[in-house]
Amino acid sequence: MKKVIFTFLLLAMISLGYSFAVPAKPTPLTMTLPDGTTLTVRLFGDEYSHYYTSLDHYLLIQDADGYFYYAESNSENKLQRSPYKVKDIDQRTLVEKNFLATIDKEHLLSLQQMQEMKSLKKKAPRKVMQKATYPTTGVQKGLVILVEYTNKKFTVENPREAFDRMMNEKDYSENGGTGSARDYFIASSNSQFQPEFDVYGPIQLAHAMSYYGANDAYGNDKAPEEMVIEACQQLDDVIDFKEYDRDNDGQIDNVYVFYAGFGEATGGSSSTVWPHSSDIYDEKLKDIELDGVRLNHYACSNELDQKKQMVGIGTFCHEFSHVLGLPDLYSTDYYVPSFTPDSWILMDRGPYNNNGKTPPYYSIYERYALGWITPQEIGKPADIKLDNISKNVGYIIKTDNENEYFLLENRQQEGWDKYIPGHGMLIWHIDYNQEVWDLNAVNNIPSHQYVDIEEADAIQTDETRAGDTFPGTSNVTSFTDDTNPSMKTWKGNGLNKPITDIEEKDGIIRFKISGGDDTSIMNTWAANDITVNVEDSKLIVTSNNPEKLPLYIMDIQGHILDKSEITAGTYSFPISDRGTYIVRIGENVYKVIR
Repeated sequence: MKKVIFTFLLLAMISLGYSFAVPAKPTPLTMTLPDGTTLTVRLFGDEYSHYYTSLDHYLLIQDADGYFYYAESNSENKLQRSPYKVKDIDQRTLVEKNFLATIDKEHLLSLQQMQEMKSLKKKAPRKVMQKATYPTTGVQKGLVILVEYTNKKFTVENPREAFDRMMNEKDYSENGGTGSARDYFIASSNSQFQPEFDVYGPIQLAHAMSYYGANDAYGNDKAPEEMVIEACQQLDDVIDFKEYDRDNDGQIDNVYVFYAGFGEATGGSSSTVWPHSSDIYDEKLKDIELDGVRLNHYACSNELDQKKQMVGIGTFCHEFSHVLGLPDLYSTDYYVPSFTPDSWILMDRGPYNNNGKTPPYYSIYERYALGWITPQEIGKPADIKLDNISKNVGYIIKTDNENEYFLLENRQQEGWDKYIPGHGMLIWHIDYNQEVWDLNAVNNIPSHQYVDIEEADAIQTDETRAGDTFPGTSNVTSFTDDTNPSMKTWKGNGLNKPITDIEEKDGIIRFKISGGDDTSIMNTWAANDITVNVEDSKLIVTSNNPEKLPLYIMDIQGHILDKSEITAGTYSFPISDRGTYIVRIGENVYKVIR
């Protein structure tokens, strides 16, 4: 049955295309009702498919009066609102408990699912961005606009100053933040991407919030594109939009809008806009030009979190990463549950770490996809040292299929990774398929996720996320063709490149591959944008630093064997004899053993 449902959904997605959105906040939401009382619920889904349940999984319907009601099925086997308003579990009356005892939860959720699938056939959702719409390297300008509605103004004082600080301020720490959005992208890209965000507004829109954000009959926000267009047109005399066409393709690379108030993904009413990233799909709105460049790509998110505080940077970083070209890595099909990477990564539920204030470092996959890291290939016998991903290092193990491979990274609970669920080595199994990426359905099939964590403890529960790493909480010290999980392709072929003797000490991971070799130790070192690797009879130096630096290779007695100057690029130096070498690059010194 699950395979049939997925195929139906997949066909609908192929015919329509999807925009990208942040997933619903995974923790329970406290909703304020019209009479001032509160109700705790759960929200599942994203912009195009979402629903509420009680904490004990009864399907809920939010009526036009603002209250939640238990769902039930009618004589035609369709969902309808029951007469009973929802209450927290400990406040239910005997009558309500007796009513709920008659409800088949799974049946109602299946009706909800079928209703969504039928509506998918009728929807005209926003167009998927098929590629990056923004340069991913260098110093780049980003356009951010603050907008407010006729019935909703910004709550934070001096909103332009507040958002400018959150976007750009070095070591930004307001409300427990770990840094600004600029800090985050610089850290995750190893300084290869340095955005500067220009903040304008607030701009007064022409209509109330519900004009733009209320859901139509199929669950879409009604007019978020108009919100973006209005804001840009009002600023046409102030902004030279040509400055934001960094790739000179005749289109504004992206407009990011922060709107006043709440967002639907974190418990805002159905009248609020769900944060998302999209192209403008409406034919009547597609040809708007400003200063000779076309407005098309945009992303947006809300001002306030559920606690009525100014949001953190998490949702912004997630949505802006779509602009850079990354897909969603949570399951965008909510009716076929998948155990996805969750809070380990930005493109799943990581934006909500520390209530949105501390999104996790980009994973090795996300960096690799954007060209910010070149993982070193391993497979031959060697002893391996793996440093923290914060130093932008990692490994790749290739298969016979050029699009399928394993990525290895070291994650530690510090810096931007302070709120990830555990520490140790994560092993990713990647199976790139262009069609799946275009559909934004990367991790929708539970039995074949295309960006998959190999859970070290082989347990897929939220409570055991700390066991996903090696050695992790279960002290798993090997990953081979015969272990569970195993180093096999999706076709079931073993690689015969066993990883054994995995250990973690002082934040460093060490292991043997293919049995290891005590006389051929491979070292990886990264500092100041420079990576040094020793493999076979070569010293490989990769530098992202444009500064010219002196390089010396010496024997253990300090005799200079080779010297050179390096800038940005990759360099190879022969070291034919086995032994210990000292490498000095600028002020950095490292010992390598061959």
